[in-house]
Amino acid sequence: MIIKLTAEADADLDRMDNSLYIQFRKHLDKIVTQPPRKHAKHGLPFFTENVGQGRIPVLIVKDTIIVMRCFEYHKEYDKWLSTFK
Repeated sequence: MIIKLTAEADADLDRMDNSLYIQFRKHLDKIVTQPPRKHAKHGLPFFTENVGQGRIPVLIVKDTIIVMRCFEYHKEYDKWLSTFK
């Protein structure tokens, strides 16, 4: 599998402090070998990887995993998901 980050996900990672960035990078490495199986709410096509309180929504297209965003807190993630309703 190939992993690609959107510009928003890349910017999210750039804003994080170093310890949180390391946690997210570990999960991104894990996603390449074990794609998440947990679907996002409301029937959306995203899968979600939990990182402590944070979330990584991804879109899987054939053999490519597209990281949509990297949220430090689940409330930010829930607010982002609500924009798709």
